[in-house]
Order: sequence, then C-alpha cells, then structure tokens
Amino acid sequence: MELEERVRRAADDLRGKERVTYTAVRERLKRDGERDGKACSYSDLKPILNRWKADTGYLAKIESEASLPEAVQKGLIALGHAILREGEEMARAKLTAQQRDVDQLREMLLHGDDELAMAADRMEGEIERLDAEVKRLHEALARAQQAAVTPEPEAPPSVPPLHTDLDPITAGVATLMDKRAESAKPEDMLADLSLVVHDLLRDKGALGAAEVHYHLPEAIRQRADKLEMPLAAGWLRRWLREFTGPTGGLVEHKGKFDLASRTADAGAAFQARIMADVHALLLDHGFPLAPAALAKRLAPKLGQELRLSGSQIGEWMEGRPDLFRKTNKGWYAATAGG
Repeated sequence: MELEERVRRAADDLRGKERVTYTAVRERLKRDGERDGKACSYSDLKPILNRWKADTGYLAKIESEASLPEAVQKGLIALGHAILREGEEMARAKLTAQQRDVDQLREMLLHGDDELAMAADRMEGEIERLDAEVKRLHEALARAQQAAVTPEPEAPPSVPPLHTDLDPITAGVATLMDKRAESAKPEDMLADLSLVVHDLLRDKGALGAAEVHYHLPEAIRQRADKLEMPLAAGWLRRWLREFTGPTGGLVEHKGKFDLASRTADAGAAFQARIMADVHALLLDHGFPLAPAALAKRLAPKLGQELRLSGSQIGEWMEGRPDLFRKTNKGWYAATAGG
C-alpha cells in the first residue's frame, strides 16, 4: 500500500476523535505496523497531511472538540469556510482600492511636476529681484547719509550743445536725442537701451547678456548708474527679457537674445517639429496623455534649455485639431488622419 494512501486512511480514522496532527498520524501508523512507523519521517508526512487537510477542508480548532455534537461541528465548519471566503473577498477588494489610490497618486504627481517646476522658477526670480532691491536701497541710504554730512555744491544747469554744423532737420533730431540723454525718466533710458540693443543684434547677430554688456556705449552705462538702474550682466538680462514680449521685438533662445523678426520662421519650424514629435509619441503609446505628462516625456529629447511646459504644449495642440483630439478629462489623443 502506498504511503500517501496509508497516511490519508490514518487521518480519516482520527478525524472526529482527536486533533489530526503529524504526531497523532505517525503514532497511528506505528500501531498499524512497526515497519510503517519507522519508515514514515516527518519530512515525508508533512506534505501528504497538508494535501489531505486542503482536500477535506479540515478545521483543527473546530473538529478537535469531540464534546460538540456532529451537527454543531458541521455547522461550525460551514461557517468557518464562509468566513474564510468573505475574508478573501474583502482582502481582494482592499488590494484593488489600494492599487487605485496608488494610480491616482501617481497621476497627481505626474501632473504636479510641471507646476512645481514653474513655481520654483518664479520663486528663484523673485528672490534675485528682492536681493538686488535690498542692495540698491542700502547703497541709496549710504549715499543719502554721505550727502547729509557733506552736501555737494549745486551743479549749474546743463545746456544742450548746439548743432550748428548740421542742416535744420538733422540738428533738430540730434537736439532731441541730447535732451533724452539728459532725461531722468527710466522709461526714456530703457527706450534708448532698446534702440542700442536692436542695432547691436542687427550688426552682430544673436548675443548673450554678457556680450551685449561688453558692447554697450559708455554713455548708456553712465545714464543707468545715475538712475540707479545697474546694467551688469545679470541685471541686463532682466532688462532684455522686458523686450521679449509681443511688442519688444526680441526673443531669447539658449541663453542668447536675437531679433524676433529674424527668428520668426525658425520658431514656426520648431513648433511644427514639436507637434510632430508629440503626435508620434501619442501614436506609439496608443492612449491619451495629459500635457504635463507629454512635457515630461519630451524633456530628455529637448534638453534643459528648451524645456517646454505642459500648458505651452497644450496651447499648441489646441491649434492643431487636424493632429490632436481633446478628451473629456482634458487629455489629448492623436487623430488617425494626422
């Protein structure tokens, strides 16, 4: 007779009389025959007895109570199995809910990455501006205290030079420029700075802030110092960025400034290339993505200096209904005809 059959028969005999354990089964095998008991080790017995318990649905804590009536034992066994099934269903439902929460959290982190980066950029710029403002106020206070101790003599009013060697129209324009050079209004100085920068870029091509600072005329620098508007490379970059709006006429790319009119065609080509990359990415994934997720996936390809925000990509996709379709969740999918 096979060992497994003898073990199962011994367990069936013990069931309902006492707890079915490895020791009890082994002792029963010994009583049935000395040879059987010696040949059956715990390592051989354990897997066979485990299979018997799984096949018969044996519950040791209930069935080992010999004092309980058979009907009560059967009812308790059925109840125990029902509790086990309900516990398994509750565990599966909890696991599904936890997985859903993890997916939602992952999506929230993915959407918030772009907004956090933009907020960090704004905070960094604000800190630089405040540091410079504090420095300027300290310098102005020191000059005011020095002037209170040793007042400077009042300077005689300046008289603009007469351009007698020019024709009347040219002389009038030159006189107007001389008056603007003496102006104490910051907006006049910035207007002249814009003209100078446009001339520099037109002659020399795209320049960084340090290169523009190197080529600035000394007269512009002196006017800026008088108005407490420093034109060092860091501050000059801030002023140049004021000229990059819709009416400023400049664009910034890879840390250099250039004339917007010269880069308009290049900008349109760049936008078209980005839209083609986004369309290919959506086709490859096969399902809609949020603009922030698209920006994150494009970042390694574009590099840090050309990083685009999710809102910028979303605005470009809005203008290309031939390539993209917007879902109810605000995500975008590639159209089949794109």
